[in-house]
Amino acid sequence: MKNTGKNSKGFVSLSFVFILMTFLSLYFTGVFAIALSQQRDYVRSTCVNEASDLQISTLKNARTLFALNKYSTALRRSITITKVTLALATATMNAPVIASTERILNGLYRSQDALDKIQKAIIFKARAELTAKHSALVIKANTGQYELAKPWKYMIKMLGGFSPQRLPSFAVRADSEGGIAPNYEWEPDAEKKLTLAYSWKMGFYTRSEYQTFFKWMNVLSTQCSVAPNLKEDKWELTINVDKSSPNTF
Repeated sequence: MKNTGKNSKGFVSLSFVFILMTFLSLYFTGVFAIALSQQRDYVRSTCVNEASDLQISTLKNARTLFALNKYSTALRRSITITKVTLALATATMNAPVIASTERILNGLYRSQDALDKIQKAIIFKARAELTAKHSALVIKANTGQYELAKPWKYMIKMLGGFSPQRLPSFAVRADSEGGIAPNYEWEPDAEKKLTLAYSWKMGFYTRSEYQTFFKWMNVLSTQCSVAPNLKEDKWELTINVDKSSPNTF
């Protein structure tokens, strides 16, 4: 009878340990599943939303710059015509026309200088915005995922992060005529140069103090890119997060 009692107690103890281990295993599995899902969803949504906003901002700056081309073209033509008028007045030694034409020409040059400053200010703003927002996106994605992990950090160790695959540029250039206040256009391969591309890779590991009960690891990775389609007047953004979907801008 005593042996039977001891056997029963041993069986109960083993059953309790088995149930406890099963419970801990299920608990840790659930924790990991929630943590991984939160991390992946956060990184994907942050990348898509922030990169799309950044692309839209960049394309708006480009539209603003290109909208000034009509003024730079008009100034070029006016200056050319005024120069011809001045040359004719000089050839005929018409002093009053020479004086008035020179005043007009100097006014056109001042307007051209002012327009040139406005164009360069737009380019400087666009490039500074692109650099700052690109850096802010990377920081937001990395800090946000570690904030999300705080409730689980006592049992989960994370290694990895969110990083850029491609550094974007505001890919515009002056036209072939150049000079002061030129027309601006896209650089060759502008779509490629404007593409925002990021990658995320994160390893999740059970902390050493819990590995006696539950040893587990997983590595997740994903890629995200937002690229413009500049072939039509109505520009589009193509968003890729392991798949592609077009958004019209």
